[in-house]
Amino acid sequence: MKQTLEVIVMDRSHGWWRHAVVLSLLPLLAGCALVSPSVPQAYQQTLAHYNLPLVAPPSEAPPPSVDVERVAAQVHSLVNRVRTEAGQAPLAWCDDVAQVAQAHSTDMASGNYFSHTDQHGRSATDRGTVQGITCQRRSDTQLMEGLGENLFWTTQYDSYELASHSAVPMNVAWKEADQIAEEAVAAWLKSPGHRANLLSALYTKQGIGVAIRPGVGVYITQNFCF
Repeated sequence: MKQTLEVIVMDRSHGWWRHAVVLSLLPLLAGCALVSPSVPQAYQQTLAHYNLPLVAPPSEAPPPSVDVERVAAQVHSLVNRVRTEAGQAPLAWCDDVAQVAQAHSTDMASGNYFSHTDQHGRSATDRGTVQGITCQRRSDTQLMEGLGENLFWTTQYDSYELASHSAVPMNVAWKEADQIAEEAVAAWLKSPGHRANLLSALYTKQGIGVAIRPGVGVYITQNFCF
């Protein structure tokens, strides 16, 4: 099992910052279930480790609201566009799977953590089982079961300015729903494990859950089912 970490820092000149952090584990075959874990550190620790600024929104300009339902719908649409271009069948939207995804994104946002394992030690498959969802695919030689999962986290801001004499961010450009969705799918496609999940011919349906922790970031969970 190989772990990879990618830190992207853009537009650092002239006091402008934009950054994204991607930490992923390549997929593994555990028993009969195909899973692709991705367990990054808390984003604060990651940014601090790489000397990237941890930005809170200016008190006089709180983050605008984000249409999380639109983000989820756009992620679903973009994923199917990519699958179609790659010669794979589009994934059907599944409300039950989306409920599992939404519950996990909400839990991560409220608990201020980012992991495939929730605060009760449950995996995506465990969380699906609690809600009565069992995903299985049988073949002549094996039984595959369990929910697949991709996670994404990003800041609500796109860029901001830091004056040399002040640590207070200025001229913050906030992201809109479509941009957040595009960033999520683009990040998954750059990660081998997440890309394998997204383009897998085994999965037939998906659900997306999006939650916001104001001033911290956007949490997106993508769950797959056979």
